[in-house]
Amino acid sequence: MAVVTIDSEPAPTPPVAADKVFVVHGRNLAARDSMFVFLRSLGLKPLEWTQALALTGSASPYIGEVLDRAFDHAQAIVVLMTPDDIAYIDLPYADGVDDPERTPTPQARPNVLFEAGMAMGRNPNRTVLVELGAIRPFSDVAGRHAVRLNNSPHTRIDLANRLQNAGCPVDRTGADWMTAGDFTPPDTSNGLTRARRIASNDRRGPRVDARWISNGSGHFDELKVTNNGSAPLFNVTFDVPEGLKGITFHQDGPLKRLPAGKSFTVRVDAAGKHTMGGSIVPDQFDILVLAELEDSTAFQEEVFIDMNG
Repeated sequence: MAVVTIDSEPAPTPPVAADKVFVVHGRNLAARDSMFVFLRSLGLKPLEWTQALALTGSASPYIGEVLDRAFDHAQAIVVLMTPDDIAYIDLPYADGVDDPERTPTPQARPNVLFEAGMAMGRNPNRTVLVELGAIRPFSDVAGRHAVRLNNSPHTRIDLANRLQNAGCPVDRTGADWMTAGDFTPPDTSNGLTRARRIASNDRRGPRVDARWISNGSGHFDELKVTNNGSAPLFNVTFDVPEGLKGITFHQDGPLKRLPAGKSFTVRVDAAGKHTMGGSIVPDQFDILVLAELEDSTAFQEEVFIDMNG
């Protein structure tokens, strides 16, 4: 008797529910709840994060899986960006002490920004970006206009239009949707005050750091010196410890000016760094950085150096 084997086919993916909207949000649960209320006032059904997780059928799903299942079951994804974090760039990586990125600025949670980028990459026409309050621009989607939501009618109309353009059956019957949900911009003043105080402390007074850069046998090593303070330094030079006189810094006189947040590099002849007079030179040591401030006040700071980087 012949045996017939019938291959089972995977269950078909259910059709997308046009009235469902998946909402990505941060820590501001009041803003999330207001978004849910607003969506329901338009006849739409919010899909919560926990529901999207359950749709993956996995205990520890990758974010991409969650978004894929969300797009399978919901017509649109709303990314609600609220000013949950306060961020600024650290001085060594800034373009000088006056870099605008040094100013503490509210921004959305990193996971929200990450999920926004992934959603935009998967289906930009069904992804709606919403900003509630003043936040740092999301540079990875520069040029992609976000709804800057508040309680005014025109921003609510803008969001309703975006949802409709994304394919949702928006029901604007009545006027409830014009007042549903509270979209008052969050107050970030306390967080900004603390962050500005920290940033100010980071920048207060002259500070320097240095890093040894090894370029291999037969080449000069380098010492990179960075001004991490808030003011320029002048006539910058070094004082080398007695035990390191076999290491020569090739500096043609003091550096006339080192702006705040900037670095300069000095070539180092490290040919004798391993042994000097029969003794081994330590890989870690301190050097003294000498300079002057703008008012000619002498400045010096001892800096730890690790020759292994």
